[in-house]
Amino acid sequence: MVSYLPCHPGPLPASPDLIQHTAINACITLLVSIAGMSITTIEGLGTIQRPHPVQSRMAQYNASQCGFCTPGMVMSLYAYLRSHPHATQEDLATCLDGNLCRCTGYRSIIDAAKSFAQDDLPTPYDDDNG
Repeated sequence: MVSYLPCHPGPLPASPDLIQHTAINACITLLVSIAGMSITTIEGLGTIQRPHPVQSRMAQYNASQCGFCTPGMVMSLYAYLRSHPHATQEDLATCLDGNLCRCTGYRSIIDAAKSFAQDDLPTPYDDDNG
């Protein structure tokens, strides 16, 4: 018996991989449909020594508790930022729709995502007092 739903078969990625900078749900993607395309997984995004800025920001904002949802959140945010480099805080708050977190209540995850925004809305971590 499984105590969690590891992969949701549908259009919203539960643990997405990137196919040519588009987040997809690898569990339901036929291999033949991505033949010849570039594939990036969470393991290919950064390393412990040199994490990708999205990974660093998630850590900085304490946006991971148990870690179950972190790969999906990171890959979805990375894919969105690749396609929308001038995203607003509102855009970034909604780009993670479909990713499920059971621990953090989303606030720290959304704050980490919003910190990449190109608009002037302040986040709780923007003030000089820490």
